[in-house]
Amino acid sequence: MDIHQDIFQASHSLPIVVQFYADWCGPCQTLKPVMQNLVEKAVGKWQLVMVNVEEQPGLTAQYQIRSIPAVIMFHKEEAIARFQGSKPAHIVQNWL
Repeated sequence: MDIHQDIFQASHSLPIVVQFYADWCGPCQTLKPVMQNLVEKAVGKWQLVMVNVEEQPGLTAQYQIRSIPAVIMFHKEEAIARFQGSKPAHIVQNWL
């Protein structure tokens, strides 16, 4: 994964939503299909990038991820919104 290209450069053309997760995290596994379903329904309005906190500790530290799942929306290389914890689809849809 090229973080600079996958997140920052891509965020100039559409919002990039990044879910920070770990394979062992139960709430992360609950949120993952919610996010995947919402991005499929969004049809090009935003893009989802999954970031494993164990594989990207630098990025995790840079965005001060203290608990997972954590979700951050980037637009034009800026973090513009975020939430933590697993949420039901309607809450995430309203957040988007």
